[in-house]
Amino acid sequence: MHHIFPLHYCIALGRPDLELDDGNLITLCEDEAGKPGQNHHLLVGHLDDFESSNLAVVEDAARTFHGMDATAINSDLTWLRKKASRLRPLQQMTAADKEAFREAMNRRLPLVPAAKAGLIARPHATE
Repeated sequence: MHHIFPLHYCIALGRPDLELDDGNLITLCEDEAGKPGQNHHLLVGHLDDFESSNLAVVEDAARTFHGMDATAINSDLTWLRKKASRLRPLQQMTAADKEAFREAMNRRLPLVPAAKAGLIARPHATE
């Protein structure tokens, strides 16, 4: 499972309720220990850096990079552009960057009042 909004960002920015929220999760292939694979989790989900994330991962997994192997992804111009402008690690973000990220999280996955109090999970988003 891959968190669309990275869990450590969610926790640091006040949204730990998104850890198991279906709207914040996507399944991506990952290499098995000792067995080479395509590792779409790293390449598509994190744009080749586990400290970062691809906030467009749902679209990219379904359409942009769907069916591509690791070699094709690594040489794809769209992927290379995304990689060059990927989400900065949390510790490198300014206060304004963090606030913009928090707003994007809250816009996509609104916090319901009971979830804010830690009482229930956010209802499933419909897309």
